[in-house]
Amino acid sequence: MTPVLRRILNLSKDDLYRSSVILFVGAVAGGGANYLFQIIMGRMLPVTTFGELNTLLALITIIGIPFAAITNYIAREVAGLMARGENAATNSFVLVSYRWILSLGLLACLLMAGLSGYLADFFKMEQRLALALLALAIYLSLGISVTRGVLQGTQNFWMLSFMPAGLGFSKLLFCVALVYLGYALAGVMAGIALGSMLVLGIASVPVMRAFRSGFGSFEVEAGAGYRFLPILLANFAFAVLSQSDIILVKRLFTAYDAGIFSSAAIIAKIVLYLPTALSLALFPMVASDARRGGSTRHYLSRSLTLTLLIAMSSAALLYLYPQFLIATFFGEKFLTAVHLLGPFALAVAPMTLVHLIMTYEVARGRVAASYVMMGAAAVQVLGVYFVAETLHQVLSVILVVNLVCVVVLLMIALSAPEPQPEQLKSQAHETLP
Repeated sequence: MTPVLRRILNLSKDDLYRSSVILFVGAVAGGGANYLFQIIMGRMLPVTTFGELNTLLALITIIGIPFAAITNYIAREVAGLMARGENAATNSFVLVSYRWILSLGLLACLLMAGLSGYLADFFKMEQRLALALLALAIYLSLGISVTRGVLQGTQNFWMLSFMPAGLGFSKLLFCVALVYLGYALAGVMAGIALGSMLVLGIASVPVMRAFRSGFGSFEVEAGAGYRFLPILLANFAFAVLSQSDIILVKRLFTAYDAGIFSSAAIIAKIVLYLPTALSLALFPMVASDARRGGSTRHYLSRSLTLTLLIAMSSAALLYLYPQFLIATFFGEKFLTAVHLLGPFALAVAPMTLVHLIMTYEVARGRVAASYVMMGAAAVQVLGVYFVAETLHQVLSVILVVNLVCVVVLLMIALSAPEPQPEQLKSQAHETLP
């Protein structure tokens, strides 16, 4: 047996490796289904309706950022209770979490549904039913976030892998069917809600089964949820940086411009999403070494180099072949987006570095990057709203804000002193048995 094959076989026996592969497959399947959804919707819907659809999807992304903090918090508490063998207490904590979060979420979503008329006027949409269904889809996402946290805490990796894949493909099937039947944008929102309902029902089965073992009292460490505040702020800021452009273009420009801009955004943001796997790998490595007091800067330099290489090479590809890509993905009715695709790809390329440095700083437990990103997000929104008069100027604002944000974040990341070689040797000596 060759050393390479032996290493592969050893990895396949490792729990962390197996669980990572399971989750990776689900994430890739879900991401592929989501991109296929965008391509099919772009061909089935008029340009103006496609712009409205992506405005609503951007709203879901931004509003859903706090849900990730909910997932992390519940996963942490469930894992701690399960580690102590307190199964009955775990069931009680999960049940209370469902009750409180879904009750508060219901009030917020009913308020949003009641304001659907105002939101329709603000975004210049005629289909108010679509906005009411958007509130339902967001409410179901709350339940999915709680369930995902429980599954993560109990290490049910198969069901965790199923969730993104199931959400992606069920959304695709329901939405295609309803749009084909003539329900247009309201049909898409209803399809997203139906897909979320189906996946939530399936994923909740192991949670409901666990309730059979009974309930007991539990205690949660006071203030534990506040530990996720820097992560929440950083991720919310990044969502605004990466999604607010579509929302603002829908508000400030014509419906046709919004549709054309959205088609370019879907393709150009491939530049943004391709290097995200690096951030997923970077976080635990940096967090582990930082907690031990070790050096982490070599992770940053290598990741920045690789991210920049991936981002710029993919941006160059989009810049060189815009007509082919637009025609292949969305068809001839979106060809007027050709002049936007190259500049769009260049504008979002620095955003990949913003995300990477943000991940690095959060993994080290430093909060300054979160506040810098919140400031950058606010400047970008204000810049687009008050300065940009053309779609190209929107992209210019995005480019300038993210370049400045990269420089400031990099200065912050490099400002923290790294352990000296003598310190590292001392720490290594102290940890020896």
